[in-house]
Amino acid sequence: MTEDNVEANVKNYSVVKSLWQPWWLLADKINDFVKIGGLFALIITVLSFVFGQAYFCLFKNDYMPGVLCQNNGFWYLMYLALKLMILSMFIKVWFDKEILNMNFSLKQEVQNKLKYCKVFGWFILFILLNSLPAVSGVVLLLRVPNPVWQIELAFFTFVFIGFLVPFVVMRFYALIPDLLEQKGFKNIKQIWKNTAGCGLKTVFASSITFFICLFLFLSVTSVFKGKSLINPYVGNFFADLIFNFVTLFILALFVGFTAVQRQMILKQENSGI
Repeated sequence: MTEDNVEANVKNYSVVKSLWQPWWLLADKINDFVKIGGLFALIITVLSFVFGQAYFCLFKNDYMPGVLCQNNGFWYLMYLALKLMILSMFIKVWFDKEILNMNFSLKQEVQNKLKYCKVFGWFILFILLNSLPAVSGVVLLLRVPNPVWQIELAFFTFVFIGFLVPFVVMRFYALIPDLLEQKGFKNIKQIWKNTAGCGLKTVFASSITFFICLFLFLSVTSVFKGKSLINPYVGNFFADLIFNFVTLFILALFVGFTAVQRQMILKQENSGI
């Protein structure tokens, strides 16, 4: 990698484009998102009621007697697995619609199980990799000092790696659209090469997008913080529905963000954007 190549990479990568174009992509397909996102939000809402994980259960409302709020760990893990599977299915469906401009058919999507299993696996891996800083933080908090310096050095090395992994993953966000298109890792070397010198830019753009999404998430959480001015059962249902809809909006925004990353980093003019 020459200095000229690095300078070209830095010049080609636009933080401004990374921030505004995902919103533009979503706005351009907003009618489709309302339909698809509304359907998936409804499915997740019904699932949360069936498994006793309704949104208001987080706040233990005493004025909603008879509402099932399940505290069993096994049922929660089952609910979480099904919810993540539905979210991964939404990511694939929305990518196909937003980027590939494919028509959505629920019956056809349900029949094509294999591609969703792969997306589900990548989704879980993505969550695990980005959860490593939290794991490292907990381990660091609970650690007991060891008098053997070699063990201490190894410990802090692994903790440091845990904090570093998400920043490395950010450099490969452009690979996510390839995985969603079932293209595998054929562009991974090119992505690594074309992001040389763009580390700070990619981290900055990804971090700003993350904090915007976090703000949306926390905002809707505070609005529906266990309160309802209407019938509590109706309020619970709609709070859960809106909460899930905003979650899907954030995922759709992230899908667009990764597609923009791929277009810029791999210089793909005909990438559906």
